[in-house]
Amino acid sequence: MGSFATGSNNLAKIIYENSPDFILQLAKVFIDTKSKPEIECFDTAHLTNALFLLQKKKLLKFPVHFNFVLGTAGGAAGTVKTMQFMADQVPEGCTWSVTGVGKCQMGLISAAVAMGGNVRVGVEDNIALPEGKIATNEEFVQRAAEIIKVQGRKVATVEEARKMLGLDGSMKDTINDYLDSDKPLAPIDWTGVPPPVAK
Repeated sequence: MGSFATGSNNLAKIIYENSPDFILQLAKVFIDTKSKPEIECFDTAHLTNALFLLQKKKLLKFPVHFNFVLGTAGGAAGTVKTMQFMADQVPEGCTWSVTGVGKCQMGLISAAVAMGGNVRVGVEDNIALPEGKIATNEEFVQRAAEIIKVQGRKVATVEEARKMLGLDGSMKDTINDYLDSDKPLAPIDWTGVPPPVAK
């Protein structure tokens, strides 16, 4: 899997830029490498863009996995109401998870589990547990597992998670050629691919 942000947004001190052309290029890279994208939705428009790529452009393979990254400066609010709105847009048969950035993390984890969703945790998105203790990835995973178990759900094994996400286990140790600096993302030949047209 690989992260695929389908839009731009203003973070605290930078513009996280993903132009329309770059998004189309990256979609083609995922197709060419047979890699599964995790659609990173920092805002509701990112979800809308991903649905366009899936349903209209046919540039995403069903089923899609969406990850709602909520609570960033300049992104969608880290609230259960926002998460519910986004979860309601996810097509049946697709999967979704939430990443709560900062203080909203544990509340969103609890709500996502209750709603039947999944969670993503780690020091990329947070550095401390709610009580203020600086945490490791292992501690974040342990806390998330506790929340899942308390609600009567089961923590998936690696194999179960792979099946849920529709991942091809035969590719699990494959090194993607695009990680080689001799194969840049651009230019990609889009000859014959019509531009999006509003109807």
